[in-house]
Amino acid sequence: MRMGKLEISLYGPFVVLLGCDPVEIYAPRCTGHYASIFTTENEAPLDGDWHNGMKKIYRLAKHGILPNSSTITPVNPAAHLRPPSGYSLCGDPRRAWFCLQLPKPTHAVGIKADPVTVNGTNSPNVPNPHDWATGVRLVFDYDMDSPDIELTEGKNLILKTTLKDYCASAPSSSTRFDITIRHVGPFLVDPGHDDARACFDATAKLFQSGTVDLDWELDYSKLSSSHRYSIFGRTGSDCGSPLLIAP
Repeated sequence: MRMGKLEISLYGPFVVLLGCDPVEIYAPRCTGHYASIFTTENEAPLDGDWHNGMKKIYRLAKHGILPNSSTITPVNPAAHLRPPSGYSLCGDPRRAWFCLQLPKPTHAVGIKADPVTVNGTNSPNVPNPHDWATGVRLVFDYDMDSPDIELTEGKNLILKTTLKDYCASAPSSSTRFDITIRHVGPFLVDPGHDDARACFDATAKLFQSGTVDLDWELDYSKLSSSHRYSIFGRTGSDCGSPLLIAP
């Protein structure tokens, strides 16, 4: 067994429930957004469901992923934005496009920091814009001798591929595999952060306290005028909305 790492990076608006085993990742119902999965040699769309999105479950087979029996280590170059105490995932399946189930990673790394203030009930108590993660990278211990990956939805095989590390000097020296999952919109730019605000609103509404929706919203008013009103271009049409990551 050749030990290595598998890194699965998620870009775009998501809710990530790290306390589940398998980990559950929900794509909030953002208007005009679509999702895809990319490996070194293949890619496939992750289609949403208008009526039963939270019950539409994509599952990644373990194959070479080694079990993690301990807690997930959060790494915070960009801080994880967590829903407040007392709020849990809502039961309305129409509020998400789909759910993605992944094995339990060893580390969860906040990536793509963006400074923004979050307002609303029990919002993070920070007086100034905070660098919240707008993406997350999940790191798995991996048997590099088992490079086949399968993604299924029910009885349907969505993606089957063999992972490769083209940066390795030789097959025997491979130490890392990568998978990227994007949930992006139709616009290359997001003037005024309008798409980010709308996506974060949809993300927050995946959580409720009883029947009351989480009312968090983004506030860019404390940023400098040049930063606030710039027309932002995001790689892959990612609006840069912060993720909600529950430990």
